[in-house]
Amino acid sequence: MSDTAAAEVSSTPKSRSPNYPSMPLPAAIERVRLVYAESHEHVIPATVAIKATGYSERSSGGVQCLATLIAFGLLENLGRGDDRKVKVTFEALLIMNEPDSARGVKALQEAAKRPAAHVLLWDKFGNRLPGDSVMRSFLIVDQKFVPDGADQLIREYRETFTFARLDLSPPGVENSSAKVNDGSSPGHQTNIPTTTITSTTTTIHPKTAHVTLNALDIKQDQFAVCGGSVLVQWPAGMAAEDISDLEAYWPILLRKIKRSLSPTAAAPASPPNELISE
Repeated sequence: MSDTAAAEVSSTPKSRSPNYPSMPLPAAIERVRLVYAESHEHVIPATVAIKATGYSERSSGGVQCLATLIAFGLLENLGRGDDRKVKVTFEALLIMNEPDSARGVKALQEAAKRPAAHVLLWDKFGNRLPGDSVMRSFLIVDQKFVPDGADQLIREYRETFTFARLDLSPPGVENSSAKVNDGSSPGHQTNIPTTTITSTTTTIHPKTAHVTLNALDIKQDQFAVCGGSVLVQWPAGMAAEDISDLEAYWPILLRKIKRSLSPTAAAPASPPNELISE
């Protein structure tokens, strides 16, 4: 198999757009389910994975499908050329098996932001997408997409954005693995110059993230602090025991925040009397 198997789908060489996924995330998840049914957690040849998704092993559609699964982080890319092998990732297992858990939702949102072209759009527009014309201008003028490629990416990204509920993902807080690979190391590879996304490590207590794919009624409060703001989100239908757990966790969170600050920056703080208010 050619090394192009690690690249995301793009347009023809004469009029080429930067790489972008060949399908939206929901379709990619269904494809990786097929791979998992064939391989479970074992390392398998890339050609076997392509056949498991329903394509012939040398078809361009199969190569593009495999590249998209790698770009979303659903498959781990091992090796190059005819020796290339792949493996279903732990993040893919979380997405498939724990779609409503905190870490399953987190894995889904990180997967949605992982492809190189998605990094460009997330960095530019965050969790509030503008109209198609604004996105199209950005892609064509600033990122040198051809018009057809820009239109295809916009359609794909909007579907992925909606499915993963990226409107609920705080802007500017990236997953720790969100780096665009320039092809110098195994992983999803692109023709876009290497960019490292500023990473913020977030410790999630089991009771602090109840957002699910179907949780449409999400409340939030934003508290301005020096140098930024603190954003808290919670589901409207929290049980009384969840609130009690959150009250117990709040002092722990404050201690962690204090430890992360310099001694001069950390000031005494007390847990709020009311964590949730209308």
